[in-house]
Amino acid sequence: MSIPVAHALELKKMVIELDFTIGAWYPNNTSGPHAIIWLHRGKYGTDTFANVNLHGPTKNKLRSNQNIDLPGKDYTIGDQGGTYEVGHTYHFRYVYDAVTQKVRSIITEGSRVVNDFTIGGTARNHILNVPAKGLTAVLGHRSGQAFEVPSWGWTYSNLRVEMTPR
Repeated sequence: MSIPVAHALELKKMVIELDFTIGAWYPNNTSGPHAIIWLHRGKYGTDTFANVNLHGPTKNKLRSNQNIDLPGKDYTIGDQGGTYEVGHTYHFRYVYDAVTQKVRSIITEGSRVVNDFTIGGTARNHILNVPAKGLTAVLGHRSGQAFEVPSWGWTYSNLRVEMTPR
């Protein structure tokens, strides 16, 4: 899905939020990476603000990475264990603070915090650049992708992307 902007932007912060309900874990690889979101400005190398996946049983973890302004296929990455239940709805919040170069991933279910961890940001000159063409958000995975598994039956709602100019 496209996220349009009126003109190129220079940001100090971006906040991404959405709700998701877990469908079935992919039967051929229940612990494979089921996507929450991939938000980018063009292509994988150097352009990913957020690439966030849940791994179900037996891994039970949230994995988050980004590669804004990094060369080639470099990235910063982190993960944290958690328990996620089929049919349950979770709230995802992702804060990319270019000023502090910190990227925080939070998952809650009601008032319960399931995940909360931070990885390093890499925005050049502490500025998140959004091109005039806007951004692309991908929610879930389809069949036939590299090592990602399809997110059949997963639902996504209430996507909000807040962009704070510098």
